[in-house]
Amino acid sequence: MPAARAAAVLLCAAVVAAAQLDVPKVPAYFNGAIHTITKKEVTLDRGDGNVMAFSITHKTRFVKDGKDAKWSSFHQGDEVSLQSEEDFPGHFNALRVASRKSPPQN
Repeated sequence: MPAARAAAVLLCAAVVAAAQLDVPKVPAYFNGAIHTITKKEVTLDRGDGNVMAFSITHKTRFVKDGKDAKWSSFHQGDEVSLQSEEDFPGHFNALRVASRKSPPQN
């Protein structure tokens, strides 16, 4: 009986793991200024004292002035809108980084 119980527990764990793979990832959107950028990571200063890190992958698309761009055309302080997905808790991949106009200064 213990072997059957262990098999049932493993089967349940496999079903739960498979079910988690089918959950669609919901994109999250952030606005802010680029804090740092490399070919592997962009950090975003959201203006509230928080700096968030996003991995750059083969899926990441960069857009500047409405046109496709390279990551190297973005610099510290550039205002951007960033679309991302969380691939595991606390780790975000950048899907789209797009330039946006700076807010007016008072």
